[in-house]
Amino acid sequence: MGDALQALRGVQGTVAVTTVAARGDLTRFENPRPRMHALGLTPSAYARGARRQQGSMTKTGQTQARRALGEGAWAYR
Repeated sequence: MGDALQALRGVQGTVAVTTVAARGDLTRFENPRPRMHALGLTPSAYARGARRQQGSMTKTGQTQARRALGEGAWAYR
């Protein structure tokens, strides 16, 4: 599983191992939406009538996995 994560841009060995250790096997999810929710990578949303606006990333899910993925994104950048 770690090798598959390392195929993504910016994901190095430490990020892959931390993500797998925090969330376990990510292939157990059928589609990406619950996978992203489990990692805490879903944007917050504000809805008022017909208007809907997305906010920043929520702080749900595993802190370690979310932090490791954020570090991988900064390393890629």
